[in-house]
Amino acid sequence: MGWLLTITSTVLMFLIVVAVFLSSVALQVSNRWSVQLVNTAVVQLPLVSDGEAERLLNAVDIVLSRTPGVEGYALLDDATVRADLAEWLGEVPQDDLLPLPRLIQLRLGPAPLDTVALQSQLDAVAPGAIFDDYNEWRGPLSGSVLAIRILAFGSVALLVFALAVLIWLTIRSALSANGKVIEIVSQLGANERFIRRGLTKRYLGLVALGALIGSAVAMIGIYLLPTPADDGALLSDFTPTLAEWAAITAVPLAIILLAYSIIRQTIGEVFSKTP
Repeated sequence: MGWLLTITSTVLMFLIVVAVFLSSVALQVSNRWSVQLVNTAVVQLPLVSDGEAERLLNAVDIVLSRTPGVEGYALLDDATVRADLAEWLGEVPQDDLLPLPRLIQLRLGPAPLDTVALQSQLDAVAPGAIFDDYNEWRGPLSGSVLAIRILAFGSVALLVFALAVLIWLTIRSALSANGKVIEIVSQLGANERFIRRGLTKRYLGLVALGALIGSAVAMIGIYLLPTPADDGALLSDFTPTLAEWAAITAVPLAIILLAYSIIRQTIGEVFSKTP
């Protein structure tokens, strides 16, 4: 029974630490998406000849410089556009088979932006230019961010609850199975406080051992995740910061304190019902 408690604590502790880390990653991703979409917009220029493109760019530059709510803007070079398209379409060829759109990225300020007036001015000076403030993406994104946060915190809470229930059931089962032994020890002269302290120390040690092993394995796995230099690393941009390492390290300590509280309360309940 004791080793079963240690093994299951190890597995659940591993899952809890990984869930905390993935929750942090999910929150970083959702927050980054939110910031990018809320504070940025883009103007797509029509595909024209090089000479005409220069004239359109100058005209759009004048419009944007006079538009309240536009804090800054910059023409994206072909390399940046190609890299952005590659995230959706795969590798973009370097030749002229696929004409790259000319995009101006806008950084929006705190002042309100009249998008209708801006689009009208763009139509006047650069017919075919399209202003996109990602408004159609913001609603679904807000719902997705909320769902990600609920899923992240819900997963951690569910695993902690499962571990707490496991500890409670294991302690009650163990005390029930060893009731005769406890009764004999009491008859030999051991007082109740001594027995409670011994049982608490034993079961807390088993849970703590599992918690430390599980968290250590999880931390090693997180540490060995691909670095930003590795190509194709899915989480390469989300290696834990010092604050996140501190939070991950605090998880097993918090679980051990929770286990101590559950073990002590469960033992107290069992002894209080014992004649």
